Amino acid sequence: MTHESPSPLPTTTEGSAASAGAPRSTAAKWLPVITSVLCIGLMGLVLALATGEREEAGSSTPPTGTPGGDGARDAGDLYGTPSRQKPPAGALLSCGELDPSKPPRMELDLEGGAVDFGNLKQGVKLTREVTFRSTGVGPLCVVSAKSSCGCLKASLDGTKRIYLPGETGTVRLAVDTTGRMGVINKRVTITSNDPKSPLTSFRVKMDINAGLMSDPQYLQFGNVPPETSASRTLYLRTKKDDKDWTVTGVRSARKVEGMKPVTYTFELEDLEDPRYRRVKVRVIHPGLAKTGSYHDRLVVSTTHPERPEVKVNAHIHVVPRIVFRARTISLGFVRAGTPRAPTRARIQAGAPGITFAIVGVEIVPPEGESFGPGGAPFAATHGKDARGWWVDVKYDGKPRKAGLIKAILLVRTDDPEQPELRVPVRATLQAAR
Repeated sequence: MTHESPSPLPTTTEGSAASAGAPRSTAAKWLPVITSVLCIGLMGLVLALATGEREEAGSSTPPTGTPGGDGARDAGDLYGTPSRQKPPAGALLSCGELDPSKPPRMELDLEGGAVDFGNLKQGVKLTREVTFRSTGVGPLCVVSAKSSCGCLKASLDGTKRIYLPGETGTVRLAVDTTGRMGVINKRVTITSNDPKSPLTSFRVKMDINAGLMSDPQYLQFGNVPPETSASRTLYLRTKKDDKDWTVTGVRSARKVEGMKPVTYTFELEDLEDPRYRRVKVRVIHPGLAKTGSYHDRLVVSTTHPERPEVKVNAHIHVVPRIVFRARTISLGFVRAGTPRAPTRARIQAGAPGITFAIVGVEIVPPEGESFGPGGAPFAATHGKDARGWWVDVKYDGKPRKAGLIKAILLVRTDDPEQPELRVPVRATLQAAR
């Protein structure tokens, strides 16, 4: 048995010259492959060396994203010290670089960790200061002081923001109890470069429960038809042992050019309460003739020695008795001879307690205009369902000149004070295909 081994080089039946040239041709084919392998190996060696240099340099140069590096500081790991409290990203960038060997510290000169304003009267303004101290071995940078309540505003006193060890600063608290009532317990937060506590906070407490109190601070008379009065209730109270007092008047303090001040009336009722003297004040708005939205500032006069006036905001919205929910009924694009579902408009009472019925609907031309030979371009029907009265409007389908078509939907009601309603109707007639 004869075993044939494959030749490493291809054979040829050409002459001896061809046989001699075969090895040189095969070597030329393998040369690019060998070169590519060598290049890849060389590139890998270069990358490995570069990586090793970066890793070695990393022992002395902070990576990107940490203090001392080229990137922004990570607010969740300030200066390498984790904190459960996280200031807003970028909040401490103005503090400059931190020397980890000289960390700053903030301490509050605040007994009990809270500020208690005690019992306050409604409608007063007062301030208080809280001192903080730089107790670390490095400079303390204080960025801001903020509160979580609109009645309490916190701010840093002055323009100083960098405090060397031993120096002190001040947070100013401003309280406004206008419109407030009851116990308020809020928090003030100070943002700094303290690596252990970048957000230092303390509580602020107050009980607005002294003197004459009023509630609510806003009387909303709601939607009211023209020439219709409306009333809302204001409650006043003092502690049982307070001096006797009463309400002597309610007036408008807002002056509007071309409009007389509203003349309010009121009714008083003493309410039973074991802890307070409570008075129910029923404030009556006489109503206005013109529709629109009106804001007012009421002054309730009292005989209370410490609070002779109680100021309350008020609002009334004078609306038609019956209103369309849409100002214009638009059918969009229509085409003659092409059926299309009607567009529905809802009609409803403008204010609670008003009842009405629709007795007829009609399509009429806009004021000063007339319909062409084809007559009214729209047809209307009406009805009532669980949601109330409705009117359906659709194009009559007759051929007309292409373009914008306008009309008025006239709705007749059984309400003697508003027997008719009018709303514009429009559609764009497309040219016939």
